[in-house]
Amino acid sequence: MKKKLWLNACLISPIIALYAASPAYFVDNLSLSFSILLFTIISAATLILWASHIYLALNFPHLHVIWKFLIAHTVILFTRLLSQAILPFEDISRYSLENQHIVYGIFISLLPNAVILILCQTIVADFKRNAAEKEVQELRLQNSEAQKLVLTQQLQPHFLFNALGVLKSLISTNEKKAVEYTIRLSHFLQYSIHSQKEDVVILEKELEFVRDYIALQKVRFEDAFSSDIDIPPSVFHHKIPIFALQTLVENIFKHNHFTKKKPLHFSIKYLEGNLIVTNIKIPAKHVEQNHTGLSNLNNRYLLITDKEIIINQTEDNFTVIIPTIQ
Repeated sequence: MKKKLWLNACLISPIIALYAASPAYFVDNLSLSFSILLFTIISAATLILWASHIYLALNFPHLHVIWKFLIAHTVILFTRLLSQAILPFEDISRYSLENQHIVYGIFISLLPNAVILILCQTIVADFKRNAAEKEVQELRLQNSEAQKLVLTQQLQPHFLFNALGVLKSLISTNEKKAVEYTIRLSHFLQYSIHSQKEDVVILEKELEFVRDYIALQKVRFEDAFSSDIDIPPSVFHHKIPIFALQTLVENIFKHNHFTKKKPLHFSIKYLEGNLIVTNIKIPAKHVEQNHTGLSNLNNRYLLITDKEIIINQTEDNFTVIIPTIQ
C-alpha cells in the first residue's frame, strides 16, 4: 500500500503542478525559466502535501478525514510561507497567482488537498478491501480443506466397517471373488488417501474411483440396485473437485432405502460441460435429509470454479448437476 501511495504521489504531483503553473506562461506571458521554476515549486509543494497525507494514512488510520484535511492544509500553508520567505527570486515574490487569478488561487490552496485526500482514502480503502477478500478466500480454502478431510474421515471408517464385513463373508464362500473385492478395495482406499492433497482431479480418475465404489457396493447389495454411466472418453481430461462425483453417488446409497424387490437405479451422464447424476427416489425414513454433503460440495464448487451445483427433484427423481472444469 505504501509503495502504491508514493507511486501515485510521484505521478500525480507533476500533473497538478503543470495545470497550476501553465497560466504563468500561456496567460501572463512570463518567461519560460520562471514558469519552470514555478512548476518545480508547485511539484515540490504537492509532494509535501502527498507526504503529509501518506504519513497520516499509515500512522493515524482512524483519524477523521476532516482532521487529515486540516493538518495537511496547515502543512502546505506553512511550506508556501516558508518558500516565499527564503526564495531569492524577486519575480516570485512579485508574482502572485492568487491575486491575478482567484480561481487558480482557490485551486492551489484547497483543491489539490481535497483531491489527494480522496485518492489516499481510495487507495487505503482498496487495499483494505483486497486484504479482507484475500483473508476470506484463505478462510474459505481452509474450510474447503477441512470439509474434504472430514469427508475422507467419515467415508473410511463407515465404509471400511461394511467392506470388511463383506470381505469376511466372501473369504469363506467365494475365494476368487474375495480377491477381486480386495483389489478394488485397495484401489479405493489408495485413491482416497493419496488424493487428499489435491483440490481438483481429472474426470477419468474420479470415474475409476466411483466405479470401484459401485463395484464394492454391488457385491454387498447385489441386485438391489443398478447403475448406468454414460460419459464419452473425449471428456475424460476435464476436471472436477476431488470426491465430487463420489459424494453424489454415496449420497444415493445413504439417503435411499432399497431392496431386491424395490431396487434403486441411478445414472451418471455428461451433457454440455456438466455431469448429471439422477436417481430414483426411495427415501430412507431413518436418515435425516439435511443435504449437508451437497451444501459442502456447493461451497467447494463456488470456491474452486466460482459456479454452483444445480439440484432438481421431482416426486420420483432426484438430480444433481455439477459443472466440469475444461
